[in-house]
Amino acid sequence: MIPIPIERCIKINVENEQDQTYKTLLCKQIHWCNKRENANIILNRAKNLYNRVINKKLPQRIIDRCCDLKC
Repeated sequence: MIPIPIERCIKINVENEQDQTYKTLLCKQIHWCNKRENANIILNRAKNLYNRVINKKLPQRIIDRCCDLKC
């Protein structure tokens, strides 16, 4: 999920994924994220999530699964 601290990121090799359904999903997600026209969508959603988390405008169960964004 975005935003995320870099130390939480894990590199994976999609080509080595054994589950074909999951591999297809990952490929579709990568393709969507890499499209230039989707960059603003990603950025706006990340900013929206950030603001809602730090201002506690989400249910606590959602806030609990987000990273500590104030550190």
